[in-house]
Amino acid sequence: MGDRPDCDRPLYCALLDIAESFAISADLFDAGGVWLNPGEEAIAPDWGPAEATIPPEFASQGITEYKDVLKLIVSLAEFDVRLLNQTGLDLPRTRSVATEPQGMLNQLFGRIQTRELKPRVQANAFDDWMTRQVVVITVRPKETVPLSDVSQANLSAGIKVLPHSALKAEARLTTVNQSTRDLGSHILPPLLRDQTQPFQFTASRATDPGLSALELRNVQNREAVTPDNPLRVVADVPLEDGA
Repeated sequence: MGDRPDCDRPLYCALLDIAESFAISADLFDAGGVWLNPGEEAIAPDWGPAEATIPPEFASQGITEYKDVLKLIVSLAEFDVRLLNQTGLDLPRTRSVATEPQGMLNQLFGRIQTRELKPRVQANAFDDWMTRQVVVITVRPKETVPLSDVSQANLSAGIKVLPHSALKAEARLTTVNQSTRDLGSHILPPLLRDQTQPFQFTASRATDPGLSALELRNVQNREAVTPDNPLRVVADVPLEDGA
């Protein structure tokens, strides 16, 4: 990456939305990017009101944290950022804009689209460019489920809380970090934080740390939970020998 481009000259700007699903959207501007003179600004017309969300296919797997990266690329030379568009592990695509001569960014982006051997196209010059990015982490806690004295409470990921004769509360699976943010401090004493490993109800994935805490809200009659009358939790999670 080059040094910071001269701000007294026009800059070609493009914006990427890089999702945790490995999808990349590079069509936030109609032509992929836009030229800006010093002091000018541009609003991506295809962006519209920004709404951070967790895709349903992720939420259905118990994922409660999802990351998007907004990356700005600016350059002294025009480039075709739409070469980075993808929905997953896709096939090579034809360039949407033929830029002559080929710039360095176009060559870098083009390598992502193909793995086969091909003649090398010599770049005319090294483009001066830079990037900045903003990371957006969307957190969507799971809904609470009321505990009952007659039927089990089905949370998610095969986790069930069996009926209790006297305890009244609402339960949900969450992460330790989310519970800490809600309470404003650590929820575990130092001995447990340093010497134990949380029991994972669901596996971690990328940004999402996995569900490792059972949170009770609006608790009533907590003194009714005793060694003789415990709150029983059934977890559909394999355990190691002796655990």
